[in-house]
Amino acid sequence: MGSDWLAEVGADPHARAREIGRVHSAFMTTRQLPSPAAGLREVVARSWQRSAHAEVGPDAGPPVLLGGEELRGYRAAHPLAQVIDVLRQLVGSAAEEGEQLMAVADAAGRLLWVEGGRAARERAARINFVEGALWDEAHAGTNAPGTALALEHAVQIFATEHRPPVQSWTCAAPPIHDPATGRRLGVVDITGGDTVAHPYSLALVRAAARAAEGELWLPRPQNTAAASSGPQRGPAADPDGWSAIL
Repeated sequence: MGSDWLAEVGADPHARAREIGRVHSAFMTTRQLPSPAAGLREVVARSWQRSAHAEVGPDAGPPVLLGGEELRGYRAAHPLAQVIDVLRQLVGSAAEEGEQLMAVADAAGRLLWVEGGRAARERAARINFVEGALWDEAHAGTNAPGTALALEHAVQIFATEHRPPVQSWTCAAPPIHDPATGRRLGVVDITGGDTVAHPYSLALVRAAARAAEGELWLPRPQNTAAASSGPQRGPAADPDGWSAIL
């Protein structure tokens, strides 16, 4: 066995997806974790368990909490706005070339940016993988952005390790931290088809996260006027209080 954080799919990803799918269906019926002999990664099994405890339905879509001006204002005031261009250069360009998506979420799991090819974005919209949607484990079940945030660790989630509506996707994501304080800022994710089920995709987003953290070390001119001129946001929209400290 390799790293528990990587999806090992072997030479036939479709056969591996069917195998995991049978284990997932059994878990959804019994709510019992499979034995190690089932070949399921421990990190995925525990995520399924957390999602079940949160009563995540098999088919329910994650809620969209932010949109329009509220989303734009919150996103502009968030520290990750300072490094979105770096993430686009490293992950966004690769995602577009490979018909995948780059997503960046805040520390609560709300998607602030979802970028990539039009066809991929249209497919993702069917599962509410859109800007403003909440993709933590408690609302979306096992998925790379939500699980990476839950565990504070980079992780790859393959196909049928997700809930049924998301099982045609594979994703990889690491958290991003404030390098000065260690505070978690959010997560960067690459999402697509079976091609994402490869060690390079997790390595790519991990490198992007480290580059973003390095960029955040650089001194920047103070610009409090831009942050204070945006719309006021309450605790539900801004639980981390970024608008108050920028």
